Amino acid sequence: MNIIVWQVFIIGIILLMIYSLYRVGQSSYSTNKKILFFFMVLFFPLFGSLAFLMMNHNKEK
Repeated sequence: MNIIVWQVFIIGIILLMIYSLYRVGQSSYSTNKKILFFFMVLFFPLFGSLAFLMMNHNKEK
């Protein structure tokens, strides 16, 4: 049972990372910000994804 929880957690992080990288590519940020967020998501998947999605969410409203 314990291994299933970890597998779901890892798969969730991977899907969140892929979605965030897609959104980084589609965003209207400058090239420098896109590169910064790309590396944040790549090297710190959970923190980088959440930071980008929160910043992008606030910009859209």
